[in-house]
Amino acid sequence: MRLQKLDIRVDSDITGLWEAFYGLNIKKLGVFGKFIVKYTESLSYFLSSLSRLETLSIDASEACPGLCEALKGLSVKSLTIEGENQGFELNHTELLSQSLSSLTLLETLDMEVWEHSTGLWEVVHTLNIKTLSLSLYRIQWTDLRTESLSKSLSSLTRLETLNMIVYASVYADNSCPLKALHGLNIKSLSLRLCLSEYRKCKDLQAESLYQSLASLTQLETLSIELDPHSRGLWRGIHCLNIKRLSLKTMEWGGLHTELISLSLSSLTQLDTLYIEMPCDYPGLWEALHGLNIKHLSLSGLLKSTGIDVKHTMSMSKTLSSLKLLETLSIDLEYERPGLWLALRGLNIKNLSLSGVRQSSGIDVKHAETLSQSLSSLKQLETLIVHVHTYVALQIPQSLKYLNIFSDTMLPSKLRELVYSLATCTHTIDSKLEFGCASSVDPPELIPIKEYIPIQQELAARKKCYIKTIPNI
Repeated sequence: MRLQKLDIRVDSDITGLWEAFYGLNIKKLGVFGKFIVKYTESLSYFLSSLSRLETLSIDASEACPGLCEALKGLSVKSLTIEGENQGFELNHTELLSQSLSSLTLLETLDMEVWEHSTGLWEVVHTLNIKTLSLSLYRIQWTDLRTESLSKSLSSLTRLETLNMIVYASVYADNSCPLKALHGLNIKSLSLRLCLSEYRKCKDLQAESLYQSLASLTQLETLSIELDPHSRGLWRGIHCLNIKRLSLKTMEWGGLHTELISLSLSSLTQLDTLYIEMPCDYPGLWEALHGLNIKHLSLSGLLKSTGIDVKHTMSMSKTLSSLKLLETLSIDLEYERPGLWLALRGLNIKNLSLSGVRQSSGIDVKHAETLSQSLSSLKQLETLIVHVHTYVALQIPQSLKYLNIFSDTMLPSKLRELVYSLATCTHTIDSKLEFGCASSVDPPELIPIKEYIPIQQELAARKKCYIKTIPNI
């Protein structure tokens, strides 16, 4: 197997260190530590010898002029500069600016900026990058700093995507960093505010958010992490012309349900809505009621968790009110009673149901109800299901594509599935992935050879892909 990625920890380089890695065919390189460079020429030659290198990540706790120089002329497409970079000074800004300007293939830049290293955002001035990610840590915001950031961002004429995280204790009303976004020609914005006075979002700060977002006339996709208790932040998304919206929140405060609903319903161009939260609230379903969206995705706040749907009656009413809905995707934490009934009779074309708790599929306990609900989806064309243990499903006649991932599947269940697909009167493009199950007595993993004949029979059918994962 060819090495694709290499991570190196370096506090201070030594003679021969960089020579040891000359000419590797890696695509990704990560270097972290204090990263004090004494042998700049050797480091530069090492980096330039990596002819296939596309992604470079640097996590340095101390600023280093030698490192800035070594970046010149690289052919990387993605560069990450993380760490506190203690001691970052004006001369570092000039060196790094020259090096970044020489990266003619650079498309993506990710940087951490601290109070002592605000010069870092100056080095992006006039770069030809398409994607910029900024994590702004503990910066005391002033008018001068906000203006400096604004100039750097507005100089990026090819910028399409901006991801910005602001970590701050407090900032003055008239120096809100959100003003720096004003008038950008970006198409996608991801915004996260981590402020100690978050829950006390003042009117002027909320107005800065609203004015900045409203000025982004090319914006199509907005991802924003909101505190449900901050009325001002919810007002900030009012009447935007975005097509896709991703909302992340710990909870859906009942106090502002009407305001949230008004903000969402004001998004007349909205096509796709992503909701990421630990569990649902009645206010969530009230706010979504009657929207003209075509795509809805519900998942947990973290990648390793799903959403815990507890209010299935409210969910059912809201889903049936989404008359234009074509695609529904749900990453579940648990299977709750009444959950599958909420899907019954929807006019959706695409449905994805996944379980993500502890990297496991949905532990289906109400298989018959799920099967009946699926068969009621008369317009369904694509079905993607991730279950812990395979259960028999009634496939609607409209189905064209079926993707089943089962953590475990007995050979007998696989045989049932083969017969089920064989009885279909129309062609279904199928993809099946499953792990070998364990026998009860004795309790041991069923050998993969017992699945092979059934796999071969199923694979012989047109438009069917099957994959066995023996170690699940």
